[in-house]
Amino acid sequence: PPIPPKLIAADLPVLPWLYGGDGSGWLLPYSATGLGVFSLFAGDDEDGFDYLGPISAKGTSGRLLDPLPAVVDPPEVWDHATSVRVKLRRGSLVSKGRRQVLAGGNALAVRVASGAWEVVHFLTAELQGDGSFLISGLLRGQEGTEPAAEEGAAADADVIVLDEDVLRLAVGVDGIDEERDFYAVRSKVDIPAATPTTHAFAGRDLVPWRPAHLAVASDGSGGLAISWVRRTRIDGDSWGAAEVPLGEASEVYEVTISGGGAEDRVFEVTSPAATYSAAEIAADMRSGATTISVAQVSAVVGPGDPATISVTL
Repeated sequence: PPIPPKLIAADLPVLPWLYGGDGSGWLLPYSATGLGVFSLFAGDDEDGFDYLGPISAKGTSGRLLDPLPAVVDPPEVWDHATSVRVKLRRGSLVSKGRRQVLAGGNALAVRVASGAWEVVHFLTAELQGDGSFLISGLLRGQEGTEPAAEEGAAADADVIVLDEDVLRLAVGVDGIDEERDFYAVRSKVDIPAATPTTHAFAGRDLVPWRPAHLAVASDGSGGLAISWVRRTRIDGDSWGAAEVPLGEASEVYEVTISGGGAEDRVFEVTSPAATYSAAEIAADMRSGATTISVAQVSAVVGPGDPATISVTL
């Protein structure tokens, strides 16, 4: 009979072509053959095991054969200069047109050194003599994963193909950071002999994205005028809307002023602009190299990924 699949647990952002945005976790069930239908359970001996539903073993995963270079502040343009080889455990990759890729096609999740995942799309896949696929025409740091792109990934890093064979788990807000054991087995009686995949999903799909176009200018009175453009993790693909949906319970940003020989100043604002006045600069006794960070705040998971800029006072 088919061997039960192994599981890769991944904290991923909202994936519009698949779903997400409500405290989801993602599992990729995979095996060498991709054959068979199995049962997914979560739990332990003390509290019992919850049946989560049937799963297949069709998930496609692999590893990088080449490093994926770090890219600072990934631009929203095609990268035609970088190509990397991906070795799959089973299955294949194919080239697709730009329209298909922009609609969610040819999406990969690549695990970086910190354990975070970068979402990468690619246009071209070419089969190599060693059985790997050379991918190029990349879009890096997609779906708010710029911080992971800025780390880059080493050769041998895990790769997941983000298609309909990735399993979404409705973890929910109450399940965030709750460590659970997951079992892919033929039936419940096989659990004692099975090796679990243990993971605590962090609610990555609830984390606000890094604000864009963070800028600092003089406020005309010896202080700093700080501005940025809000982004959204949900339903932000329309070009016709005057502004993207908020995607959060309320609009709040955390602004952090650090460096310059002074203690951090942290405060919140409710619109995409802030002021660091001359009086505040003097009260902080801040001078020299200073870093300004801005993060949108989620009522559920707190501050999201920050945008940063350096200035000299």
